[in-house]
Amino acid sequence: GACCIGWALVLLKAILHLSKGIPEDGLLASLASVYFARNMPEVLAYAQGAAVMEIVHALLRLVRSPVTVTTMQVSSRIVALVAILYAPTAQAQWGAGVMILSWSLVEVPRYAFYFSAIITG
Repeated sequence: GACCIGWALVLLKAILHLSKGIPEDGLLASLASVYFARNMPEVLAYAQGAAVMEIVHALLRLVRSPVTVTTMQVSSRIVALVAILYAPTAQAQWGAGVMILSWSLVEVPRYAFYFSAIITG
């Protein structure tokens, strides 16, 4: 549940940020500013950091996800996020905004499904 809430918050923050309108520089400039939405780095770190529990769930066989694949997926996203956190030039690229939007658009329904699978067994 925590991951779903975290990614829903990321998505909400991104949408609210983008809803302010497209600047004169265009859509790419708007996407390039998504990372700078209020508290976005912290919320991203929380949402993606909580995904480590997916690995734990796979190890404990609470879900049928393969441990190796889950570890690779979660690790690669953490590496990508850390790379952006420590690279100010990357933070201001439209690709960071696309990454944030695409991750959150995928993760909200995925975690809702994942959470319901854990609860229902």
